[in-house]
Amino acid sequence: MDNVDASPEKIDFFVYNIMEWGKKNKRHFVWRERNDEFFVVFISEFFLRKTKSETVDSFLRNVFLKKYRTFCDIAHENVENLKGFLRPLGLHNQRGIALKEIATVLCKKGELPSYEEILELPHCGRYIANAVECFFRKRKRAIVDHNIERVFNRFFSVPKAVEIHKAEYLWNFADKILPSEDFMSYNYYLLDFSALVCRPRKPQCVSCPLSEKCDFYLKKQSPGR
Repeated sequence: MDNVDASPEKIDFFVYNIMEWGKKNKRHFVWRERNDEFFVVFISEFFLRKTKSETVDSFLRNVFLKKYRTFCDIAHENVENLKGFLRPLGLHNQRGIALKEIATVLCKKGELPSYEEILELPHCGRYIANAVECFFRKRKRAIVDHNIERVFNRFFSVPKAVEIHKAEYLWNFADKILPSEDFMSYNYYLLDFSALVCRPRKPQCVSCPLSEKCDFYLKKQSPGR
């Protein structure tokens, strides 16, 4: 982390411009519209791994949430039927097995799981637990996925992680710059920004509101510096 420029001025610049950009460019998904429903938020975060947001949104709105409304609905479903139902989303075999296991645990529990209990659920982890904590429970929690890691790497020169969920330095950094107010919107906007502007390929650097202080962009402009 020696090369990371995380001065208060740079952090303030980053947060301010993410917030301003997000107010004008935020995306609309079913899990944001219904973020007071634990089932919707949790299922969405589960499906969002390795699948585009737009694909998950369409599948949830038009297919999944019309059939399943509770974890018990899923727990009582035949796993082969569940796999077939998830086929349009991709990764249906592993997702079907995993979702059946999770739903069985949560159905038996009969109440909302705590943050620690979500961490212990099969096939879950830090990102899902933090996302549920932030977006459903409205508590201050940072989120880090591969897209957000890319933004941090480009703008602040935060080193890339081998395994994000184990990279304490990365989560600590995300916590450090997470604003105390409107942190939920900030997390939503950061996800949107990484998908629409700071893309893995052909990032929109010219129109990016962060380019003025972005390490990645400045190095491209002055490769010899």
